[in-house]
Amino acid sequence: MKPGQILPVTETVSLVAGMNQGAFPRCHAVLIQDRETALIDPGCGKEVLEPLAGRVDLVINTHTHPDHTSGNYLFRESEVLVPAQARDSAGDIQALSRRFARPGRLAGLWRNFARQLIGFHEYRATGFLQPDQEIQVGRTRLRVMHLPGHTVDHCCLYLPGPDLLISADVDLTSFGPWYGHTESDLGLFRASLARLAGLKPKAVLSAHREPLFQGFPEALRAFAAVWDRRSDLILGLIKKEQTLAQLVDQAPIYRRFPYAEPLMRFWEGRMIEEHLKELVKRGLARPTERGFAAA
Repeated sequence: MKPGQILPVTETVSLVAGMNQGAFPRCHAVLIQDRETALIDPGCGKEVLEPLAGRVDLVINTHTHPDHTSGNYLFRESEVLVPAQARDSAGDIQALSRRFARPGRLAGLWRNFARQLIGFHEYRATGFLQPDQEIQVGRTRLRVMHLPGHTVDHCCLYLPGPDLLISADVDLTSFGPWYGHTESDLGLFRASLARLAGLKPKAVLSAHREPLFQGFPEALRAFAAVWDRRSDLILGLIKKEQTLAQLVDQAPIYRRFPYAEPLMRFWEGRMIEEHLKELVKRGLARPTERGFAAA
């Protein structure tokens, strides 16, 4: 897909292709053109979004990650809805940095990263999405599915009419799930995927890959299977006692740190910690004085 390409999915719903093929630090957006016009997750890049400025009645954010909200500022005349769990932080870069990075130097690095690499601008939310809330965009109906784990405020949107799922950062990419913040929770993320497992939508619009028109159950299982491969890899590494710092150096999840290394190391460490917590709970690993070892 070319940046800015508008790919029709139903009569009223289209995918707006983001810069960088929708890969972080960009995402794909969803455009609903009915009696009203709504834009979901405007993180496509300024060049893609500027032609839509002034034409959008409603902006919806599935969660408050800057790669999904960086274009909100272009739609100042529009209503902007964010998940209720982010009521105290949405649009506020100081508050977001307290959520997404440790206080102090790391939070400052995160703010620079969000501004400079992602192009984040502060914005004002005008309303808040509640779990199971239904939103009407003209004749198009959307249901909010609060599915935390990735972040505390992460939501997907289900459109029952066309049987379409906007899966946000349940993105079904080969990299797999991401849960690198202090607020991220692997157990909650697993439970969120379990809630989606009963759906068999006709189409799935992910924030970071091409649309999926068949095979959602298989794609969801493959996405979740990444967790087990990561756990197995970490368990193999701690056959010999390892400190968390040593595990981060080996980068079993990211493999390498090509940008913003202090932040990537923090995210790597948080994801490793979530796996270690699970491994200890399952009796497969044990804490030691220095770190962790296989049980």
